[in-house]
Amino acid sequence: HCFHNGIKATGGSLTGQDVTIVMLGGDFDVTGGVYVNLSAPNGDDVDNDGDGTIDETSEDLPAMRGMLIYVAPGTESNITMSGGSTSEYTGTVFAPSSNVDVGGNSDTLKTVRTQIIGKYVKLHGNVTVDIRYVEEDNYPVLPKMELAK
Repeated sequence: HCFHNGIKATGGSLTGQDVTIVMLGGDFDVTGGVYVNLSAPNGDDVDNDGDGTIDETSEDLPAMRGMLIYVAPGTESNITMSGGSTSEYTGTVFAPSSNVDVGGNSDTLKTVRTQIIGKYVKLHGNVTVDIRYVEEDNYPVLPKMELAK
């Protein structure tokens, strides 16, 4: 799903399974009081090539397996991931030029099964954030290091 003007949720629920959110502009702003249950595509139960068999061929894998939120390098979209004690985020948040803010004011932001890649990543609020990295739930990002003289 591509968003040109961002997403803002301040109440109710925001749910989706097997979704990749592509931010082409605007911010991803989910604040307290919102029930969130978002998970990236994992390809485990998809027959994309229509051959009647679900397999690990490239035709049956989603285009961005494990990618939950994608913000292209050079695009600055603020990412705010809050929610209540039952909220869950599963998949990679790839926003290398953006600020990513995770937290809230409830006791616990239930589960963030993710890797977060951002320009600045901030944990905030009166909250316990339970981050659990599960490799198969995330996009396979190759390691990279920059050295400056």
